[in-house]
Amino acid sequence: MGILIKGLGTGQGAAKGILKKVHDEKSALSVKETDIVFSSNLTERLAAISKKAAGFVLESSEADHTIVYLRESWKPCIIVKSISGLKQGNKASVDSYSGNVFSGFRDLENMPIRDFSGKTNTKIYLQLSVPDIAEKASKLNSSGVSLLRLNVIVQQAGKHPAWFLKNKKSSELQKMLADEVEKIVEQFNPRPVWIRTMDFDSMELSSMEGGKNEVKEHNPMLGLRGISRDLKNLEILKIQFRAIKSVMLKGYRNIGILFPLVRDVSEYKQAKEIMRKCGISPHKDVKVGTIFETPSSCLQIKEFIEDGLDLAFFGYNDMVQYTLAVDRTNLQVKHLYNPKHPSVLYLLFYLLEECRKNNIETTMTFQSPLKDLLEEILSKGLSSITIQADSINEIGNIIKNIEGRK
Repeated sequence: MGILIKGLGTGQGAAKGILKKVHDEKSALSVKETDIVFSSNLTERLAAISKKAAGFVLESSEADHTIVYLRESWKPCIIVKSISGLKQGNKASVDSYSGNVFSGFRDLENMPIRDFSGKTNTKIYLQLSVPDIAEKASKLNSSGVSLLRLNVIVQQAGKHPAWFLKNKKSSELQKMLADEVEKIVEQFNPRPVWIRTMDFDSMELSSMEGGKNEVKEHNPMLGLRGISRDLKNLEILKIQFRAIKSVMLKGYRNIGILFPLVRDVSEYKQAKEIMRKCGISPHKDVKVGTIFETPSSCLQIKEFIEDGLDLAFFGYNDMVQYTLAVDRTNLQVKHLYNPKHPSVLYLLFYLLEECRKNNIETTMTFQSPLKDLLEEILSKGLSSITIQADSINEIGNIIKNIEGRK
C-alpha cells in the first residue's frame, strides 16, 4: 500500500474511498460520498455535481477555477501531472497536507484548517462562494470575504440563467441568489462581503439545462464572458442587483459589489448606471469595485478612479492569461503560464501605485509561486490579500513576518 502519485495538496484534510473517474455529467451524477473522484477534464460545473465525493485527484493547476471551487468547498484535492496511474474501482486515500495519493485505505490524520492567530496591518480576505461553508469559515481570523462569486450559486442549481427567464421564473432566480448570499453575509457581518456579479463563459453555460442554444466559441476565454455578457443580457444583471438589494433591505451594511472581466471603463460606467435603475446608488448605498483581469482595464486605472472606485481587485489568474496569451484552462500551454512574468508584475505595480496615491483599497488573488515576491508586492502598496481558507495560517504568518521586519 504505497504512494500511487505525489502532487500538490489543496483543500482541507484527508479522505479514503473508491476511485471513480468523472468525465461527463452522467459519471458526475453517479458519484457517491465514498468515492475519490479522479479526472483529467473536470469542469467547475462537474465539480459542483460531484461535490459529495470524499476527495479529488485532478490533472489541473492552481489557476483552474475547478480547483478554486473545491478549495472553497473545503474538499481534499490533489493536483497531479497525470492520472494515468489510477484505476477505477480501486481503493485509495488522499492527503491534502502531503499531496500524496496512497493505494488502499489509510487512516490519515484529518486535521482542521489551521487558523491564523496573529494580527497584521494587511487585511486578509477569504474567497468564499459556497454558503454551506460560511459558518465554519466565519470563525477564521479573516477580515471578511472579498470574492463571493454569484455564478457558483447558479452552477450548483444547474440551470442556465436564461432558463429562468424563458420559463418565467425570474423571481425564483432572484430569491435563490438572495437567500444564498444572505447566508454568507449574515455569518460574516459586520465584516465586509464583496459580491461579484456572474462571470460565465459559453462552454460553462452550454453544459447547463437550457444552454443548448449557446453559441459555440473557438476560445471561450476570449469570448462573451464577464460583465460584457451581462451588459448584453441586462435582465440577468438586473436580477442580480435586485437580489443584492433585497439582502441590503434586511439591514446588512457589509456588502460591496464587484464587476468581473471589465475590458473598458465604459463597461464599468454602464454597469453602475444599471445599478442605479435597480434602486442602488453606487458608492453611496454600497461600495463598488472592479476585478482588474485584463491589461486594458489595468492601464485605464486612472479613469476608473476618476469615476469612483472603492476596491481595485487584481485578478491574478486571468491577468496572467490575457497578458501572456496563455489559456489557463489548456494544459498544453501550462508551462507558459507564469505568474512572475515581468509584464504581469508591471501591470500589478502600476495599479498599486495609482491606487496608493488615491487611497483606494487594493487586493489580489494569491498563488503559491508568489510567496517569495510577497514582500515586494506589499511594499508597492497592496492593502489586502485574497486567499483560500486552507492557506490562511501559512500566508498570515508570512505577512506577519514581513511586517515585523519593517
